[in-house]
Amino acid sequence: MSVILKSHINLPTRTRSPAFCEPMVSDPNVPGVHLVFPNPILVYGAPPRHPLAAPAVFGPISRIPTELLATIFGMCSGEARLVASTTTEMELDRLAKRYLLEVSQVCSSWHAIALETPRLWSDLTFDTRLWHASTAPIDTFLSLLETSLLRGRNHRLSIRFAVDVRAAHARQALSLLCEHAQRWESLGCCTFGGNPKEYLNGAIGNLPSLKVLHYRGIWEGIDAFDNAPALSRVTLLGQGKDIALPWAQISTFTYCCGPDATAVVPGSARFLGPTSEFIYALELAEIHTEQEWPAMELNVGTLNIRVSRGDSRAPLDVLRQIFRSWTLPHVLQLSVMPRKETPPVWNEEHFLDLARRSSFRTHLTILHLCVVITDDELLRCLFVLPLLEQLVLSERAPHIFITDRFLRGIAVDPNSPPIVPRLTFLSLTTVRRFSDDAYSDCLRSRSTSRGVSFRTELELSPHAER
Repeated sequence: MSVILKSHINLPTRTRSPAFCEPMVSDPNVPGVHLVFPNPILVYGAPPRHPLAAPAVFGPISRIPTELLATIFGMCSGEARLVASTTTEMELDRLAKRYLLEVSQVCSSWHAIALETPRLWSDLTFDTRLWHASTAPIDTFLSLLETSLLRGRNHRLSIRFAVDVRAAHARQALSLLCEHAQRWESLGCCTFGGNPKEYLNGAIGNLPSLKVLHYRGIWEGIDAFDNAPALSRVTLLGQGKDIALPWAQISTFTYCCGPDATAVVPGSARFLGPTSEFIYALELAEIHTEQEWPAMELNVGTLNIRVSRGDSRAPLDVLRQIFRSWTLPHVLQLSVMPRKETPPVWNEEHFLDLARRSSFRTHLTILHLCVVITDDELLRCLFVLPLLEQLVLSERAPHIFITDRFLRGIAVDPNSPPIVPRLTFLSLTTVRRFSDDAYSDCLRSRSTSRGVSFRTELELSPHAER
């Protein structure tokens, strides 16, 4: 990292890389290439006079279209994520886009493609918390960030970053990003050390291209994203009672709850419309279910609840809280699944109250469940969902509910009104504790019922005994 790339010295100033990286040895068969240092580092001299003298230059690879080569170069980028295992050396490499600098040394053509293709420089990942621990000066990191932003020209940006706003260099990095706010298309923002509101003000009213926002940190009072006409997908994780967003246009809102989950839901999700999807991801060890949650009405069309028990000592009645406090007058699809291994505990009493209060019998058509429930409880819940068309069930031992009793319960009997008469799709992920006869009888009765087409999927659960 202490030697400027000698392979850049004959190129125009605007194409030289300001970063450092280990050189690659070019094809020794190409005339005009000579060693200038014993390590070795190569410099290009005059091109060959005759094509046959340089087969590597005029070979098939030189006929690959520039756009395809740029795509191939982009595939060399590696994983672009913010993870705790990233070292200061890795941080410097990814901010310098070392993989592009390496391919740029192969030949002048590749050099031009690697350094002058804007989309290759428009996907940025960095963590300013690592900069102060590096042997490289802070100014080097800031310069590399600015270089990538400039080389990206007007191409839309996909950015993932982590900053501690107490550090001056982190605030400088945010300032550089805000200068290019009009190019933001996807933004993943992790903030630490306080509220970054004042450092994001440069983006206010300048986000015409932003479509996806992932925000982790304190969002209280942040209004930089309120005027983003293309924003449709938002994920929040952190602390705050409210955040200014163009709620009417949000199609998917994901909230990964923290200690104040009961505050953020009434303040934010209630603004979502009937065409929106709300993904509510809870870690039970992080929230309190003993205190009753306030009543609220959600107008979303799709609700996905993802629950993890976390600490085994945490209360298990979170679904009771949700079913008791929420009203869902427009929901078409309801999904309740575990975030991790252990399914959440179903609460039949409060679900039936929710179904009545929200008039599920008039609009709920899709139900996905992986919960702790009995076969009888499930049948009673399905009885109040006459418009249900798709039922997706997954069980995990020892909590078995896909049984002969359940399959016979949803089978169509010509002598009695059927449960879920409009059901056209049944998906079962099961530990296989039912009989073949019960399953085949259920399918046969459904397939011949009232001329309604019926599809089914059966998958063995990974938790099943083999």
